[in-house]
Amino acid sequence: MKSHGYVKSKRGVRGGYTLKELPNKIIIGNVIRDLEGPLAPMSCVSITAYEYCPLEDNNCLLKPLWALIRDQVAELLDNTTLKDLLEGNLYK
Repeated sequence: MKSHGYVKSKRGVRGGYTLKELPNKIIIGNVIRDLEGPLAPMSCVSITAYEYCPLEDNNCLLKPLWALIRDQVAELLDNTTLKDLLEGNLYK
């Protein structure tokens, strides 16, 4: 978390970690991307880490569904802050 700029540390007896930003400024979608990587459920629909799939040549019927899932997940996570999670405000 520190290497991605979400927390800062302080050494010593009264040291520890604190948030660098206010909870309402920390977007969960960004945190997950930074820690886990792309949000896409399949690499063939990833925006940042696309990988070719041989099924694409045969008009894969699932690709549009995977893209929809990617978009829905990204929409939800990109509109959720750490403050929302802490306060239980998950459905705006």
